[in-house]
This record gives sequence, structure tokens and C-alpha cells, in this order.
Amino acid sequence: SDRFTARRRIKLGLEAASFAPGRPTQCLLLSQNQLDNFQQAWGTEPERLARHNLVVQWQAQLPTFNMKDAIHDIHVLGTSEWQDREQLLVQLKSGTVALFDAESGKQLWLARTDYSYEVVWPVTWNRHSVFCQSKNVLYAFERESGRLQFKQQIPDIQSAPPVASDIHMFISDERGYLKAYELPPFDRTGIRYRNLALLK
Repeated sequence: SDRFTARRRIKLGLEAASFAPGRPTQCLLLSQNQLDNFQQAWGTEPERLARHNLVVQWQAQLPTFNMKDAIHDIHVLGTSEWQDREQLLVQLKSGTVALFDAESGKQLWLARTDYSYEVVWPVTWNRHSVFCQSKNVLYAFERESGRLQFKQQIPDIQSAPPVASDIHMFISDERGYLKAYELPPFDRTGIRYRNLALLK
């Protein structure tokens, strides 16, 4: 019908291809309400519809300052030989960074930068630190505790988010140069390692 926009017509066509009677598709829906609504709208055969009820395992209140604050980026930090539980790393638009236990929802730590609403890139991390940038300042927070390890002004205009290994921070600039900065290594007490080999 002409009263539908082009986008709406495409959406209806996709729904018809999935839910119309006689189609070969098997449809997995998130809730009973979805299942009932699509079956009523399209007359889909019941045997083609399956319900997968997602259950909320946990929820956490993020420390948003006001209505304009929200999640800027979110990352799952998987398990490894030295980390046996998944973690969830969240950066807010206000510059707040929080680390959660992904299995329980427990907030492990919360950190803030000096500048509010000046987030430049998504956070990056390595085994020891979490890095975020506010304005032209790079912040490093200890991954275990959230304690500030260092902050450093970035002299160049970047063309892509920084990336960190356990030893280096890699930063690209708008002129096409890729620079590797040696990170100051820290142990759990914040004392600088005397030998980089101790990081291995």
C-alpha cells in the first residue's frame, strides 16, 4: 500500500517471508507475547514457532549523572589462564568507567576521568590496566582495583582508537603514522617493575 513507507514495506516483506503460512522457516521468539502477536498477525503454524524465554540473571544500576548520561561502550573481558571469571567493562558518556563481574553483576570498581562528557574512543585494556581517553588525555586504571596508574596527554590527533598490548600502547595519527609507546609496567602494589621480563 502507498500509505506504507519503503522501509515499512521491506519490513513487512521480511516478516511475511518468515511468518506467513506455508513457509519453511522455524521461528525462535523471545517471549510468549511475541509468539502470540506474530501468530495472530500472520496465522503462522504453531509447530513452526518456538519460545525461548530469556530470564534476567542480574541487573545493575549504572552511576549515570543525569538524563544525557548513558553507556558509551561496553565490552566482555573473557576468561584466560589468569582470569577465571568473565568481566564486563562499561564506559559511560560522562567518562565514568566501571568493571563488573559478568556472572554475578557485582561491581568490582568505579573510576572517573577529570573531564565530563569528553569521551573520545571506546576503552581498551590489557592484562594489567584499563585505558580510556577523555579530551586529549589518556588514563590508565589498574584492572584489578580501578586505581589510577597514570595519565598522559596525547599530542597527536588520532585517526583510530588506541590499542594496548601488555607492553605497548599503539596510537595512530591523522597523518597516517602508527606510534608504539612503551607502557610503564606496574605490579599489584603500583610499584614499577625493574625488569620487563617479570611481566611474562
